[in-house]
Amino acid sequence: MGLRRACPEGHGGIIHVGELQWDYETQPTPISRAYMIRVRYRLEKSPEIFVISPNLRDLSNGREIPHLYDQTQQKLCLYLPRTGEWSATKWLSDTVVPWTNLWLYYYEDWLQTDEWRGGGKHPTTDKNTKKRKQTKRRKRLQSS
Repeated sequence: MGLRRACPEGHGGIIHVGELQWDYETQPTPISRAYMIRVRYRLEKSPEIFVISPNLRDLSNGREIPHLYDQTQQKLCLYLPRTGEWSATKWLSDTVVPWTNLWLYYYEDWLQTDEWRGGGKHPTTDKNTKKRKQTKRRKRLQSS
C-alpha cells in the first residue's frame, strides 16, 4: 500500500466497502508545526483531504482561508477536478500526500504574508453557479 510506505506512522484502512480512510501526521518543513491529516477515498470519487488538527481557522485569526472547500471541516483544495491532475490510476501517496505538504507550506506562508503564493485555481462551489450550469446544459440538450 502506497500510503503505508509514504506515511509509515499513519493508521487506517478500509472503513466500508470501497472506502479508505488514512490518518497521518506531517510537517511541510522541519521547522513547521505538525498537522494531523485525514485522507478519505471512495472508489469512483475524488479523494478528500482534511486537516484534523490544529484548527486552521484559529491559527488564521478568523480570516477566510484560501483553497479550502470547507472552512469548518478544513477540507483542502489540492487540485482542479476534471483536469487530469488526479485520477484513480494514480497513487494517493504520489499525488495528494505531497500536494498536502505543499498546501500546508503555502498555508504557513499565507499566515505570515496574507498572500496565497501557492497558485492554483479554486473551483466554485456556489450552488447558484451549479444551477446555472445545469440550466445551460439542459437548454443545450433541448436545442440539439
